[in-house]
Amino acid sequence: TRAVGEKKPTIAPEKTSLYRLGLKSFFEEGRALAQISHDSVVRVLNFFRENETVYMVMNLLEGASLQDFVLVARSLKKPKIFHESTIYSLIDFGAAREVINHEINFVRPMYTPGFAAPEMYRRKAELGPWTDIYAIGACMFVCMLGYPPNAAPQRLEKDRLSLALSKMRKIYSDNLIEMVEWCMALDPLARPQSVYSLVKELDSDAVRRFSEASFTDKLQTSFTPDRKAAN
Repeated sequence: TRAVGEKKPTIAPEKTSLYRLGLKSFFEEGRALAQISHDSVVRVLNFFRENETVYMVMNLLEGASLQDFVLVARSLKKPKIFHESTIYSLIDFGAAREVINHEINFVRPMYTPGFAAPEMYRRKAELGPWTDIYAIGACMFVCMLGYPPNAAPQRLEKDRLSLALSKMRKIYSDNLIEMVEWCMALDPLARPQSVYSLVKELDSDAVRRFSEASFTDKLQTSFTPDRKAAN
């Protein structure tokens, strides 16, 4: 906590070591981000440590967030949240993120349910590009359906990912649906092992395939209530 007018935060004694570790992690992340120059990544101009705090100076970007676009499209009840070509273009920035994974060893990060890979819930599991790729798949899922996927622990109990994506057949290509399933595989080894391998697949000249949902998919979907997205 930081009292009004105070420059330095007040840290409970028992949390001092964890706080120091967090400062170091944030500082190292700032140093790695400062090396990235990409149109889809906010540029880090400077980062420094002062007042027992790490400050990161970034470009100010104005505009709506991805969530804003999703919520507006959902309120208009559009059949598709984003055009397929737009979803593919969203993936490109992930290649820049991979630089960070190679530069530093992260302290296990905070995560958002639905976007966090199963290994993020396990204390000793190895994290890597495949972990970020799961989150990229979850972002594509949101851009297609308008709400986030089930959290990994729920999927491990009963995985409804394929059933949810079956609603999007004929609206989006089988290629895109299969790519989301590939990125969001529960087994880390079953996902693309690097963003570059994912981009390579995106750049392939494969013909876009479209198919309708099977009778079984339609029957199961009709008994599956729509979920509300978390704001």
